[in-house]
Amino acid sequence: MQLKDLIESIKPVAVRGSVQREITGITTDPRQVRAGGLFFALGDLKQGNHTMAIENAIRRGAIGIVAENEEAVPYKATNIQVTSSRKAWLEATRAFYGNPAERLSKIAIQGEESETTPVAWYLKELLSLAGEKAGWYGHSRCDFGTRTVPLIKDESRLLKCDQYYAQMLHEGCKAVVVEASSRDFLDSDQFDYIFNTTEGLSDFAVVQMGDETAVHAGPTCYVLAEKIRYFRDHTHCTLISSDIISTVALPFSGRSNLLSFLKACTALLKTGMMLNPGVLKHIIPCPGLREHFQAPGCPSVYVDGAKGAGLIQLLLKELGELHPKRIVMVGGATGEMTAQERRDLGTVAAGLTDFCYLTSDNPGQHSPSRIAAEVAQGFGSKFHGYKIVPDRKQAIAEAIAKGGPEDIVVVTGKGIQAVQMMEDSVIPFDDRQVVREQLETNSKRQEMTVTS
Repeated sequence: MQLKDLIESIKPVAVRGSVQREITGITTDPRQVRAGGLFFALGDLKQGNHTMAIENAIRRGAIGIVAENEEAVPYKATNIQVTSSRKAWLEATRAFYGNPAERLSKIAIQGEESETTPVAWYLKELLSLAGEKAGWYGHSRCDFGTRTVPLIKDESRLLKCDQYYAQMLHEGCKAVVVEASSRDFLDSDQFDYIFNTTEGLSDFAVVQMGDETAVHAGPTCYVLAEKIRYFRDHTHCTLISSDIISTVALPFSGRSNLLSFLKACTALLKTGMMLNPGVLKHIIPCPGLREHFQAPGCPSVYVDGAKGAGLIQLLLKELGELHPKRIVMVGGATGEMTAQERRDLGTVAAGLTDFCYLTSDNPGQHSPSRIAAEVAQGFGSKFHGYKIVPDRKQAIAEAIAKGGPEDIVVVTGKGIQAVQMMEDSVIPFDDRQVVREQLETNSKRQEMTVTS
């Protein structure tokens, strides 16, 4: 794409240098600049960082710099001055990637992450099983239909929307389910372009009575589940809507999963598509939400992103409904929690688990040992079934190794988050992968014991 053509979309205040240049890529990260690239210096960078970022971008081959202020740009790069570099970036990505948002059907699910993520995931699955291959543009991950990438939980995820939409189109997606929340603080035009919110998809009326759960999004748009039975790796129920009555086995467990699934079914019906009970067994369970892992001779293991006393309490109560011999929890409090929030977490764990491994969970600048000690204060004087193991991998390994087939081990706090935020670094760490590895190791060890 020619620089002169892209400039027409961003309406600059001034241009200094040649515009007869071919652009090979656009980015806001100087580390990602390649030869022939166009670099956007966003307005929230400090002046010293601006200068350093621009120098790095040019050193890597940038042929143009877009910035709000008149920068001292070397002659070999074109200087493009704009009123708002953030708005210019959104307009530029739209033009550079060929307006991909207009070529995808977009369905937005509004709310906070703990509520929207599982609903968006199951709606993506339902659309794809109905032949409408869909991507997922979440708060923390983006799924292109065949692969996923982690996202930063702030405005920067929105700045890449056109790039992600273009990749979804390339992977064959026809639709995208988007999570929108109060953190999405763009102006109304940009919000509408990115999300194009479908009216009513945040307006779910939920009714739960005994073994029945119903979700309504209008007088004729509803899905009811009755005769519900929860098992460790699936849920058995009868689904009822205006068009179907069908007994199904859904490949996930827990009330939270079922409720999110029913909301997704209601959203599907609201788009005008039909619910096909015959394909529901092929749904992939939402990663990191009561996600179940099992291996011969080992305890059932669940990985869940629940943090804080309230969500942990809900999680542990759901697992208790599966009637395990013991519930063993691996988790801890984050560095962002207050001392009281940590003690509250300990109080909940003491009342609903048989044993706890207190370990690191994104301690940040805080001492993992001190955080664990504050959680332990909430256990009180009568609960002694806990052990402080700061090394998260070791804690998971020990919990699984000491668990029996009738036990449940639940690893809390991260879910699909695949990093551990320590004092001076962010290191890769995926609870789900660690659980898989430990189950495989323990299963093989038990096989060797039996054969010997």
